[in-house]
Amino acid sequence: MKVSTVGLDLAKNVFQVHVVDEAGEVVVRKALRRRQVLPFFERLESCLIGMEACGTSHYWGRELCALGHEVKLMPPAPEKMRQRRETVEHPFGTIKARMGATHFLMKQLKNVRTEMALGGGAYNLTRVMNIMGIGPLIQAMRA
Repeated sequence: MKVSTVGLDLAKNVFQVHVVDEAGEVVVRKALRRRQVLPFFERLESCLIGMEACGTSHYWGRELCALGHEVKLMPPAPEKMRQRRETVEHPFGTIKARMGATHFLMKQLKNVRTEMALGGGAYNLTRVMNIMGIGPLIQAMRA
């Protein structure tokens, strides 16, 4: 097994590493603490490491190049982050707006669970009404 490519997601304390071999199979997918990053890459044979360009990427690029790896910095893709954020945030934003809140001020997990369960149920019921229509929904509920 020969490692060909490594994806490194930089962060403050916990870095995500995704290692792929020449066949394209995932070999390693794990989280590393800051102090574990250099020892991890010292054990790997020379390979291509890709990471997003950010504040600390140049430092890590120099450190990894010193270990004999080839480092490629990729420009940030804000449109991808926006797309991911909208995909995840849309249902919750809609639920919160329907409940008349811009943010939740609930304390204790059981209260938050209850509020979110009711809000989620209302959101799903509204979606079903929009998709099926009210008449077929009532007929389905009576059956």
